[in-house]
Amino acid sequence: MRIEGKARAWANRLLATTRERSAAVVLGVLVLCVAFTWWTVRRADRQMRADLLRQTQLIAWAVDIGQIRTLSGTRRDLETPEYWALREQLGAIRSADPRCRFIYLMGRRPDGTVFFFLDAQDDTTESSPPSEPGDVYVDASDELRNALHAGVAFVEGPLPDDWGIWVSALVPLTDPATRDIVAVLGMDIDAGVWKWDVAAKAALPVGLMYLLLIGVAFGITITCRVEASPKPVLRRLFVPLTAIVLLLIGGGAALLWQHDRRKIDQGIAARVGAVRREYQIDLDNQAAGLSMALQPIVADAAMRQTLRKGDAGDLLTTWRPVFDVLRREHSVTHFYFFDPNRLCLLRVHKPEKHGDTINRFTVLEAERTGRTASGIELGPLGTFTLRV
Repeated sequence: MRIEGKARAWANRLLATTRERSAAVVLGVLVLCVAFTWWTVRRADRQMRADLLRQTQLIAWAVDIGQIRTLSGTRRDLETPEYWALREQLGAIRSADPRCRFIYLMGRRPDGTVFFFLDAQDDTTESSPPSEPGDVYVDASDELRNALHAGVAFVEGPLPDDWGIWVSALVPLTDPATRDIVAVLGMDIDAGVWKWDVAAKAALPVGLMYLLLIGVAFGITITCRVEASPKPVLRRLFVPLTAIVLLLIGGGAALLWQHDRRKIDQGIAARVGAVRREYQIDLDNQAAGLSMALQPIVADAAMRQTLRKGDAGDLLTTWRPVFDVLRREHSVTHFYFFDPNRLCLLRVHKPEKHGDTINRFTVLEAERTGRTASGIELGPLGTFTLRV
């Protein structure tokens, strides 16, 4: 009887020790789950911010700096075709992304005041009218002011303003020729939508981690209820079974995470495709406009006669006023006259430079086909120019 009592007391102490260790294991796994949840949410937020910034930078690349240069940041811009062309372009891009509530261009005056160049919001869904050119943005953050000063692209928020609480991507637009910051392109996503997207992105790995916690706790509970026996089968199988469960959960999480990553990449690719299509449409429209502007010039008999003579002075006198109008009203920056050998007789925009042979692909294509040619070309200063 005494031996049996000692054995029972020893078994009880062993069971109590096992329970304490099991509780410690469960607590450790719980702490790990909490830390994993925090890390996963932070990682999802960082990844979404990087994706949003990359998307906004792609949009910024499609914006015509020359058109922004024509804007004054006043109500007078409402009467210019460049303002409405930019607003239509950005509005189409905003419509392609259902998360985007606002997309806009901002500038900074010499006194540091931040103002709107344009606001391409959806007038049919927003309760308040869009900000007009020159409206002051009183809620500008220090980071936004720094972006307009130092040219740093970033994502900020959630931050409140008069329209709500937003996560915003802000990308400076720099003139390649002068390196001046002419504007900042902003894209706003509602903070509530952003948080739900972060939660949805983090839900799968976090859910799997907590499922693992439940499985570990259940396995420990079952193990603790089994009395000592010559063949403690469950105790022997607990470690390999736990390892198998961990591998299955980890593998499933990796596959689902990869699937989620692929969906995000596909979404970004779709938005990039929309931006590219809009950009190409804008290029085609501008090329068509330039081609139409060239028709009366090409048809001018006096111009043809002067060009045959190679009289650059007469060409400059006649066509400089026309170029000034085209530059002021339509953002035309270059105007050339070539001879049949592609020798530049006159650059109306830079008369002092002439006599060189032009070998750009648009000139070669027009020479080869005998038709109007157009395309984007990279200038010596690193500027992209649409040439017709």
